[in-house]
Amino acid sequence: MGYIVKLLESGNYFVGDEGEIVTTSSREEAISEGQFEAYEEAKETAEDWSGQMVLGVDYIIESV
Repeated sequence: MGYIVKLLESGNYFVGDEGEIVTTSSREEAISEGQFEAYEEAKETAEDWSGQMVLGVDYIIESV
């Protein structure tokens, strides 16, 4: 099982792009290129990306 991060305001997902985090509107792309193996890794990445985002308010983590 893996995890993807979805931003609630925009509906976009995180994907990796050569070590950088970018977003996409495609859930399929997020699954293929932005999937995290561990829940905590997804959460830490979201918090590092924007130190002010709150889980459940600004973003959610979906299991895939």
